[in-house]
Amino acid sequence: MSPIRWRVIRWIFLVAGLLSLTGCWDRRETPELAIVGSIGLDAGDEGRVLVSLEVIHADALARGPGPVSVPSKVVAWVFREEGRTVLNAIRNVETRTSRRMFVGQVNTVIFGQNLARQGIRRYLDVFERQSQFRRSLILNVCDTGAGLLQRPLIEDIPSRTLSGQANTALYAGKTVVVTLNEFLRTLAEPGIEPVTSHTAGRQTRDAMVKRLGESVRQKNPSVMRPQPFTADEMPEGELPPDSPVLDPLREAGTGEEMEGITVVPGIAVFRGDRLVGFLDGAEARGYLWAAGRIRGAILEIPSPLPGIEVLALEVIRVQSSIEPQISGQKIRIKVTIGALLEISEVPVGFVMSQDTVGRIEEAANEFIRREVYRTLRRVQREYKSDIYGFGQAVYRKDPRLWRRLEDDWNRHIFPHLEVQVQVRSNIRSSALLLRDPR
Repeated sequence: MSPIRWRVIRWIFLVAGLLSLTGCWDRRETPELAIVGSIGLDAGDEGRVLVSLEVIHADALARGPGPVSVPSKVVAWVFREEGRTVLNAIRNVETRTSRRMFVGQVNTVIFGQNLARQGIRRYLDVFERQSQFRRSLILNVCDTGAGLLQRPLIEDIPSRTLSGQANTALYAGKTVVVTLNEFLRTLAEPGIEPVTSHTAGRQTRDAMVKRLGESVRQKNPSVMRPQPFTADEMPEGELPPDSPVLDPLREAGTGEEMEGITVVPGIAVFRGDRLVGFLDGAEARGYLWAAGRIRGAILEIPSPLPGIEVLALEVIRVQSSIEPQISGQKIRIKVTIGALLEISEVPVGFVMSQDTVGRIEEAANEFIRREVYRTLRRVQREYKSDIYGFGQAVYRKDPRLWRRLEDDWNRHIFPHLEVQVQVRSNIRSSALLLRDPR
């Protein structure tokens, strides 16, 4: 046998032997893991961070979305710990459990308001740096980091509730869905400030008749508590239902009894990585119009037609553009909004003509324009944070001018910026669009 052939045969045997020895060096079996669904971060004592981990019951995961029924009636546990860093707090939780925390399934990170006003960039670093976390996880700001414990109806697992509501609330024109990747990208881009979704817990108007086959005792729960609080603190007595802070211990996910908590969605406004305020309801929609991020909504506009007080229009599609008009040192912003609408509700038997549709479109234009200006005035004067990306449009058109204005943009230029809003609504054909019988 020639030396070359012998050398080839030896390499074949060597490679075959190496392939037979391959394996997963860091393999961890499911029974060894505690699967974390969502993480809450809030300000702790003496500069520490208070971390809340929602650990999901394995049987609840196996059943998939929707109500579950497990022998112990436990669908999730919430572990809370303080630390100087997020990872250290998670490791401290593991010392009290028999399993390692698995964070590869985390879909939502909730920042408490107190922590968010101090700045969240340093805490985002762990989610960006550690490969176990998904870059697609949703960021949310709540009254406290215990917002992960909110328990509206239908879903049992809080993390599924929050991630699901983040998407369904889009079609009500009340909030945005911002991922970790988008937030970090916006922080790095010039001339635009980030936003996230915002939720607040309130007593629900809804009632669930049965849960896990048992009658549910309806009572007036106390779901709020004041800050600051420590990891070992226990609530005493009844707390006022209008307190701005959720009670993190009344909603433990046991499934035995449903506490009445609902979620009010909105938008959290940041300047840099610091929370500066909230936009809720019509104010949130006013931002979404200009940013072109509205997915859907029902508009109840004052009717321009005699004998009708209100018309309901459904938002089908919205497009917007931002155009800076620069003349020397003077900057003017033109925002153009195109809205495709559909008539959703009018009095029975009412007949519409093309002229009537045109009047409704003009009323819709004015309604949208007022919402945009109302939100814009508040963001400019109170928050002083260019969440619309006006500065980004200036940067793209004239980078040299932007370099001169960048340092003073949010505090001195954006609050006094002249903005012109132009709205063009179009009501598409529907069963209500009939020919005038005259």
